[in-house]
Amino acid sequence: MEKHYCDICGGETPAGYVKATSETAQIFSGAGFQDVCCRCLGRAKSISWREVVQSAIGKDDFFSDM
Repeated sequence: MEKHYCDICGGETPAGYVKATSETAQIFSGAGFQDVCCRCLGRAKSISWREVVQSAIGKDDFFSDM
């Protein structure tokens, strides 16, 4: 049987395992993560994704198009 590992922490996980809310699953998919373990999913749920995106883009740039 082929083994698969979490794309984030390296822990063993079932192939293609990303069972999360649609928001988190979309973010992982966009980041290129295919296999994600339960531990990393749990940690990801506590992240404020809005703040992550705003920080990456820059708050001034984020609202300048509105």
